[in-house]
Amino acid sequence: MRTVGQVDPSRVLYSVRETAKLIAVSERSVYNLLERGELKSVRIGGRRLVRRDELDSFINRLTGAA
Repeated sequence: MRTVGQVDPSRVLYSVRETAKLIAVSERSVYNLLERGELKSVRIGGRRLVRRDELDSFINRLTGAA
């Protein structure tokens, strides 16, 4: 299985740090996206996690893909 910067792309949930690695931006940029509502997350305990399907949807919106 291929990984991106030690992040397994087949997982269902990603931390903010892992999300940043997957989309090649800073962690601060991911927090900004979350704060603006451009990217959604779930909270489990004290952790903020991004669902893989939400990340895919976000990327599709950026690229104009259906």
